[in-house]
Amino acid sequence: MQTLHPRFQKKLHVHTLRFDFAGNGHSLGEWKYANYEQDLEDLTTVVNFVKSGLGCKVGCIIGHSQGFSAVLQYATRSDLTIESDLENDCCKYFVNLAGRYSDPDEEDPINKFSIEQREELKRQGYFQIKSLFGDRSFMVTKDRIEARKVYKTSVYLTKLKQTDNGMKFLTLHGSADTV
Repeated sequence: MQTLHPRFQKKLHVHTLRFDFAGNGHSLGEWKYANYEQDLEDLTTVVNFVKSGLGCKVGCIIGHSQGFSAVLQYATRSDLTIESDLENDCCKYFVNLAGRYSDPDEEDPINKFSIEQREELKRQGYFQIKSLFGDRSFMVTKDRIEARKVYKTSVYLTKLKQTDNGMKFLTLHGSADTV
């Protein structure tokens, strides 16, 4: 992912901006499992900064993994003035790079964790997980498990299908992905 945005910039002759959500990668802040509300707020802040602070158009927003959840929520916000943005070619294109997908029939997200982690969650209200990319550990709490349980990608996709506003979405997954 770190080398993708410079290649876009070079091939498409556009400016790119890459950022990590709060608590992820190089960003400060506290990481939270299924932190959809904060991720959407972070994305909205960045888009507003690029548009208002830098005076640039935002022609495309790309989200990777959980980041696409924020992109999808952003595209379906009721307070977003899509019509005026589309006239200015702002926020018209969205790309999903191996974004998480969940549907109404998906199993309970707690089942993705070990029996020991689930017991620890019952006992003390949280458990720790280790980062795959370093020596950081993160806390997973009951309320974050509930947030993951109620977030359904299919709800947002259905909302987009019902809205004929000219937005375009591209989804890219790897050959080993099962979605």
